[in-house]
Amino acid sequence: MSNRKLVILGLVQASTTFLVCAVAIWLEEQLQKWEGPGNGYFDDVSLLLVFVTAALVSATLVLGYPLYLLLQKQIREGFLLLLSTGGWLILIVAGAITAVLLGVHG
Repeated sequence: MSNRKLVILGLVQASTTFLVCAVAIWLEEQLQKWEGPGNGYFDDVSLLLVFVTAALVSATLVLGYPLYLLLQKQIREGFLLLLSTGGWLILIVAGAITAVLLGVHG
């Protein structure tokens, strides 16, 4: 697989991870709206369950294919994909922080 394809795949994996996190945050906000005030225990349990599920899906997205490549003895490609995904995630986080600091709201 070419370096360009790995970098693009890294962007796809990072974007999908960002989407998973956004959906997890939206879901948690909706759960808090639906359950009403004074239901603290369910708030805590639902927050942890959404977090753990999002972490599992994110870890699978970020580490799954690079691990597959490593197991197929494509070590350079596996590490390049992992580094590419990590780099794109850093850029996405930097963009999100910049948007928050500039007051951009969705």
